[in-house]
Amino acid sequence: MSQPVSEAQRPMLEWIVGGIAAGIVAALIVYLGYKALEGEPSPPDLAAAVERIEQVSGGWLVRTTLNNSGGETAAAVLLKAELRNGTDIVEEREITFDYVPANSARKGAFLFTSQPATAEAIAFVVQGYSEP
Repeated sequence: MSQPVSEAQRPMLEWIVGGIAAGIVAALIVYLGYKALEGEPSPPDLAAAVERIEQVSGGWLVRTTLNNSGGETAAAVLLKAELRNGTDIVEEREITFDYVPANSARKGAFLFTSQPATAEAIAFVVQGYSEP
């Protein structure tokens, strides 16, 4: 049968590990308390931009980044891209981003048959999203 270990016999490493674990638990409690008192996060703030345009066998690939600078996640984000020639819409395409977390970015691409004159010839419209 083993004898109980007195405090004088406990190794120093055990005290160090115990102190670190207690610190982590205390930090988690403070963080969760702060998040609980923080209040309502801001709604999703979605904006798209052209990353680059490439010619591919099927036409012109417009690589796009969708940024969510808001404080909430958006799901099923429907993004429409319009290829314009002046004020006229030449082509329209849509893609859906399944999940765009708060303060993050997701990438996608549109395939157009007509060549975009510049990145500014492409207009993006967020059609809508749902709350996850």
